[in-house]
Amino acid sequence: MGHIYRRTKRLLTGADSSLTQKLLAWGVPSAGMYDSLLEAGIEIGTILLYAAGSVLLTAIGVGAEYDSLQNATAGHMTLAVWFAVMGAVAIAAGAKLGYEKLLLPRLG
Repeated sequence: MGHIYRRTKRLLTGADSSLTQKLLAWGVPSAGMYDSLLEAGIEIGTILLYAAGSVLLTAIGVGAEYDSLQNATAGHMTLAVWFAVMGAVAIAAGAKLGYEKLLLPRLG
């Protein structure tokens, strides 16, 4: 333990180099590495959120279409049409979100 303390004290109290150079000599990575990791993490998180939103909207749309079919077979045509329209809107929104935010930026 004393060896680490003495080495750190010697590195940080030398008058000939800056603190950044001393930290790099000690083996501490530079802040630029953390900035690039943070940027990559934000990019991955954004992609995952868009993908989850697209899947969720599409699943809600498919569920609404299934409810529409069930209501139509039960004879409730007003509800069947309502669920059919809302299901189509949700599926279209999920597909558009996935296409514009996930697929299109990677193709172009």
